[in-house]
Amino acid sequence: MKPTLVAVLVLMMPGLAMGQTIDVELNQAAQDAGLDDALIEDDVNAGMADELKLDGVNGFLDSMAKAQAMANKGMGVDYASNFKKLVVGGNASSALNGAGFSFKKGQETLPQGGFAAHVTLMAGINLGLMASEKKAASKRFRVFANGLYMPLPGGDIFGGTMYNAGAHMQVKIIRGANAKITEWGGIDVTGGFEYSGYELKLKQELPLDAPIDGGTLTWTAAGEYGLAASATSIPIEVSSNFRIAIATAYLGAALDIYPTGTSGLTADLNGPIEGSVKDLGLKNEKLGTASLAFSANGVADEYVPRIFAGGQLKLGPLAGYGHLNVAFNETYGGHLGGRLIF
Repeated sequence: MKPTLVAVLVLMMPGLAMGQTIDVELNQAAQDAGLDDALIEDDVNAGMADELKLDGVNGFLDSMAKAQAMANKGMGVDYASNFKKLVVGGNASSALNGAGFSFKKGQETLPQGGFAAHVTLMAGINLGLMASEKKAASKRFRVFANGLYMPLPGGDIFGGTMYNAGAHMQVKIIRGANAKITEWGGIDVTGGFEYSGYELKLKQELPLDAPIDGGTLTWTAAGEYGLAASATSIPIEVSSNFRIAIATAYLGAALDIYPTGTSGLTADLNGPIEGSVKDLGLKNEKLGTASLAFSANGVADEYVPRIFAGGQLKLGPLAGYGHLNVAFNETYGGHLGGRLIF
């Protein structure tokens, strides 16, 4: 039996430590077809790096960590209602740092930039619920809790889970004024603790294409490919709101402190390489195998100033709202939801 050609391609790209390797083993069919092993190695290298987002992977993961840290900001708190008893509701959020991404088949199989999304349920209670005095000090304090764990909606290739939990206290340091048709909500200070994260994993084989001169190589990768991010956060916020009839607008500023904010990407993939080159008479010919093993990590910023704004429409106890976050590290997020307010 004739010997095989074994090529070890060492990737020295931004964000990957030296020594990370893609191993490509070309079989006899590739040699018999007259393929240049060095060119094949370069093409496979470039194609895998592009589709698996290995180029600048640490920058990509930093962006994912920043988006995750932003995704659930404000989801567990009511900034608009000045409620006297309690509030319950739910919402869905997303956040971007960079270009965003979509998980789908085709040329854009993997993330293109930092993105995170969450769904949560929330409830809040006014600690002055039972106080008889109209201006009792306890009415200045509201306590909130939120959380949810659920599978992430995904396509055929990737699946995963998301989770979040939070607890907040809101204190009205300056009382507002209510003129029935209009109302100023005063000044609120809100602080708390938040924890959130998600995990995405490869569910089935992942076909990755790399163009070569006169044809295409396809690596059918199977094994483990996982992307995860998580963050713990201590937000400190100051906000105010103003209502006209059923419409309320609010505006606030915050400093978000992140004890932890990380993301990670791990891979242990292998599978056959097939090629189609018309001039050489190759059509879906198996040319060898390839394997890839690596891991990399990203981090979020430790301190992030942020401004936020939102609007709410309320009819009776039912309210719908929208919320926008803009952080000073080029991260943007927002959420939409509904509430029952009493």
